[in-house]
Amino acid sequence: MDQVQLVQPWRPRRRAPRINRFVLGMQEVSCNFEDMESHSAYVEIPIRVVEPAIARRIEALVDRSVVISEASGSSRIDLDHSQFVDLIAQELVPNVVTPSESGWRFLLSLLQDLANWGSVFKYNEDGLFVRIPIYDKHGASKETNERIRIAMSRLKSQVAEFHSSVSERAALRALEEEPLSLRHVTADTPELTKIFTTGVGTWSMPYRSREGRTSRFVLLAETKDDQLPVGILEIGDDAPHNPARDAHMGFATEMMNLSEIDRQKLVERFQALRSALLDTGELVSPHAQLSEIFERRIELRAAGKGRADASRIAMNKRLTYLCRLAEAEAALVNMSGSEPVMFNQGLRVLRDLTIPRVSVEMTICGALPPFGGILGGKVIASMAGHPLIRRFTDRPFGQITSSIFDVDKLAPLLPRHGVLIVTTKGLYPGHSAQYNRVRIPNGTANPVFLRKLGDTNGQTSSHISLETSRLATQFNDLNGQHVVSNLYGSGGAKRQRIISGAVLQLGLPSEIAHAYISRPVYGVNFVSNLSRVVLYNESPEWTVEPFSDLPSDIDYCKSAIELWRLRWGANAADRVQLNSHE
Repeated sequence: MDQVQLVQPWRPRRRAPRINRFVLGMQEVSCNFEDMESHSAYVEIPIRVVEPAIARRIEALVDRSVVISEASGSSRIDLDHSQFVDLIAQELVPNVVTPSESGWRFLLSLLQDLANWGSVFKYNEDGLFVRIPIYDKHGASKETNERIRIAMSRLKSQVAEFHSSVSERAALRALEEEPLSLRHVTADTPELTKIFTTGVGTWSMPYRSREGRTSRFVLLAETKDDQLPVGILEIGDDAPHNPARDAHMGFATEMMNLSEIDRQKLVERFQALRSALLDTGELVSPHAQLSEIFERRIELRAAGKGRADASRIAMNKRLTYLCRLAEAEAALVNMSGSEPVMFNQGLRVLRDLTIPRVSVEMTICGALPPFGGILGGKVIASMAGHPLIRRFTDRPFGQITSSIFDVDKLAPLLPRHGVLIVTTKGLYPGHSAQYNRVRIPNGTANPVFLRKLGDTNGQTSSHISLETSRLATQFNDLNGQHVVSNLYGSGGAKRQRIISGAVLQLGLPSEIAHAYISRPVYGVNFVSNLSRVVLYNESPEWTVEPFSDLPSDIDYCKSAIELWRLRWGANAADRVQLNSHE
C-alpha cells in the first residue's frame, strides 16, 4: 500500500508518533506524523508509475543518480537529488512530443516543477519518492517567503516591462497632496490597458486568466502635469469553494444549531427555489410533492451527472439542484430516510446562487513601483469599497442561471444589494502586511476594516507550469481521456482537474500535484448580518453607505486617501527618509 508521511517539526508535548488514516486518490493510506527535530513539515509521496515503459525509464534515471554510502560497516542507499534533477532537465531538452512520449514528458515536467517548488527526491529500498514541503502559517518566515517568491517567479512567462521615472520622494508627495481616481480598464482605454498588462509583470505570482466575470482598474494620482499610476486592481467572481469565506458567510452552519423558526424559514426557501426550477423532464417535476422527489433522489443524482455534453448541461444542472434541494428540505422536516448531512446540499445550492450576487474577490491588488515601497499597497486595498467595486454584481442573471431557473421567480428569492463582501488572499503563508489594518471609508462614520477570515487549505496547482498543464492536456487527449470539459459552466478548477487526470493515468495519487501552500484569506463586510442575508434573504443591516446611496467615485477616493494619510503617511515618510540615507 502506498504511504504518505506528513512529517512535522518536533514538539516536546508529543510523546509518540500517531497514525491517522485518510483517502489518497482511490486508496486508503497510512499517514505517519513523526517527531523530527530539524526538518520542516513535508508530504512524502512514492513515485510508482503503472505504465511499464515509463517506469523503466524513470528507473534508469534513478540508477544514474543513486549513491551508496558506507557507515559503521553497513551500506546506505540514497539519491543524489541534484544529479536526478539535472537528468530530468536533460531529458526535457527535445521539444518534439510523439503520442508514445506524451506521458513520459508530462511526468518529467511535473517532477521538474516539484523540484523548482522546493521538493526533494529520495530513494530507499522501497523505491523513489518525493518530499513536498508544506508551506503554512506555522512555518512562515522571511526565508520561506523568499523561497516561494523565487519558485513562483520561475513560472512567469511575462518579463516585467513596467518602468517609472518617478522617485520615491515624488511618489510620496503625490500621495500626500494629490487627488486619486480609480479608472476602469476597458477596450477603449489603451493607455490604462498598457499600464495594467505591464504592471502585472512586476508581481512574483504568475498571472493567469480565469473563468467568470472580471474587471480591471488602475489607480491614478492626478497631478497638475501628469497622471501617476499608483497601483492596479483586478476583481472577479470568487471561487465556488472557499472554506474560510464560506464559514464567515454562514455556509458551514450545522442543522442541529438551527432554531425551529430558522428551520421553517429554510424549508420555505428551499421549496421556493425548487419551484423556480425550469422543466426537469419526465423523471419528476420540481412541483411534485417532496416525498415523491425524495424517493427518486438516487435516480435524479445519476441523471444529473456529467458536464461534457453542451446540450445536456442545463438539464443536468436542473436535476442536480432538484435533488440537492429536496434532500435538504427532507432533512429539515426529518423525513424518513433522510440524514442531517443532507442539509448541507441545500447550503451548497444557496452558496452557488448567492456568491455571484454578493461576493467578489480582489485577484490582483497592489502598488506599482515606486509606490510599493511607501505603503501604496494599502491605499489600493482600501479601494475594496469603491462604488465601481460594489456595483460589480449588480447585473442581470447570466446565461447559465437563466437556463436552469425561471429568473422572474428566482430574482426575489436572492439578495440584490450589490457586493456585500470583498475577499482577497495574501501571496505568502501566515499574514500579509499589505492588508494589515487597511481601512475602508464609510462616509462620515467610522471606517470598516479588512480582517483575516482564515487560511486556504493548500490544495492548489499554482506551482505547476503552463508547459506541464499543456502536456497534461495532450496526454489526456492522446489517450482518449477527455477528463474535463472546457465548456463554460461545466465546473470550476478545470486546470487542476486536467492535471489530476493525467497524474491518475500514470498511477500516481493526484495529491502529488498539490502545492501544499496555505495562504491567508482576508475580507471586509458591508453589512453586519451577512449570514442572515445569504441564508434567509433578510434585509441588509449596513455598516457602510447603503447600496442605494453610494458615494460618488471622487468622494470615495478622497475619503480613502485621507484615511491613508492619517494612518500611514508618517510611516511612508519615514521609509523615504530611511531609503534616502542608504
